[in-house]
Amino acid sequence: MNEGKSILASNHTPGPWQASGHHIYGPKHYESRHVNGRVLVGEVVRGNHRADPHLDGGADCFGFDSKADVALIASAPCLLEAAHKAMLFIETSFQEDVHELEVYSVLRKAIAKAVGNVEKAYD
Repeated sequence: MNEGKSILASNHTPGPWQASGHHIYGPKHYESRHVNGRVLVGEVVRGNHRADPHLDGGADCFGFDSKADVALIASAPCLLEAAHKAMLFIETSFQEDVHELEVYSVLRKAIAKAVGNVEKAYD
């Protein structure tokens, strides 16, 4: 059964990631040119608005808080690992009935989407 391992394959920057202002940083790396020595994973920018702590999180005309976006993105590796562990638990606990569980389908699709497996993310 163990379909989880096949759809978890990903080449993303390993976690944990850290949120800092409008940046998301991965692990330290010897080739990084950032002062903190970490790999820049991403930056949240919406027009001219960044998740600047001096701008109350960089809320823009849409009413979205960019700092909240940064925090959510930075948690992605932990959430992916948790989803994978939950899926494996469900597989071993429910075995034959696993495909009848909506939560299993939701986890599978979320993991597939997170690792860029478009075929399985929307099946």
